[in-house]
Amino acid sequence: MPTRMSTVPSASPSRVIALSFGGLLALLGESGAAADYTAGYLVEKSLSMDNVFVFLLIFNYFKTPTTYQHKVLFWGIVGAILIVSVLAFLAGRTTGGDDPGPSGSSSAIRTIPISGVRDLDPEGDDRCTVWERGATLVLWAPDYDGGNKAWVRFESGEDAIVGGSQIKR
Repeated sequence: MPTRMSTVPSASPSRVIALSFGGLLALLGESGAAADYTAGYLVEKSLSMDNVFVFLLIFNYFKTPTTYQHKVLFWGIVGAILIVSVLAFLAGRTTGGDDPGPSGSSSAIRTIPISGVRDLDPEGDDRCTVWERGATLVLWAPDYDGGNKAWVRFESGEDAIVGGSQIKR
C-alpha cells in the first residue's frame, strides 16, 4: 500500500504544471482568468479530497479489504463513464444530435425544448385587460388554492403571471 511520502513525488509534477498554468495566465496579463483558473483548481482539489473521504467511509462500512479497493474504484469509474456515455448517446438520438447546432458543429448533448418533453397548451391569443392595460392571454391555468392563474403578455412585450381575478375579458 502506498504511503503518504511515496505519493508526493508522483503527485507533485501535476500540481506544479497546473499552478504554473495559472501563473502563465497572470504573466500574460490575464489576471482575472488566472484568478478564476486558480480558484477553480483549488475548489476541484478540495472536492476531490471530499470524495476520498466518502470512499473511505464506504469502504469501512462495507469492510472492503484493502487489496480490492483499487479494483472497486477502477470498475466504478469505468462504469460511471459508460453510463454517462450511453445517456449522452441517447440524449443525442432523442434530440436529433446529428443536426448541426447553432455554431454549425454537431453535438450529441443539447438542450431539449420543453415542447418535446410533455404536451403543453398552445399559446393563446385572446385579448384581455389587466390593471387597465391591454394584454394577450397566453395561458390560463388552475392554481393550488382552487383559483386560477394567468400568463399574460402586455402590448409592450412584458410578460406577467397574475391572479385569475385580475383578468377582464
